[in-house]
Amino acid sequence: MSEDEQSIPASHHISRHIFFPIMYDSDQNLVWGNIFMFQQKYDYCESVVWRKYATLEEVHELGCAKAERDRNINNKDRKYGGASTAKVGSAREIVVLDSNASIEVEHDPSENQGIHHAHIRLLLPVGVRKLKPSEKTELRLILSDVFSDFDPYPL
Repeated sequence: MSEDEQSIPASHHISRHIFFPIMYDSDQNLVWGNIFMFQQKYDYCESVVWRKYATLEEVHELGCAKAERDRNINNKDRKYGGASTAKVGSAREIVVLDSNASIEVEHDPSENQGIHHAHIRLLLPVGVRKLKPSEKTELRLILSDVFSDFDPYPL
């Protein structure tokens, strides 16, 4: 852990930014397969906001700024739609039964994203290279229960 990183207590909350059209549809139905992809090329991490350092309004501001950066850099048609929030302890309790994969939440201000930046990471047991499709489905169902209802960004 670097000097700037802090341990995130189980009682704290994290929020995941939700972008349209990839993470939710026009009826505001969340597409969990795209919210948490845990791709190997990204070290099985997804970015989240540690709510110790950001109110919901600030989470929305950060999401709008991210969507604008993505549009300017990648020319993606991406709009910020809101956030979904979970208790850190509940996320850390997740275990995918067949593979015994689990979840960790780590503070990561090193990406020049700000003190609020954290990662939710899929931890694969030794010898497991990736989750089976059925395990991915199980993980997404569990994540959809752990993360709260969608908090839409007021347009």
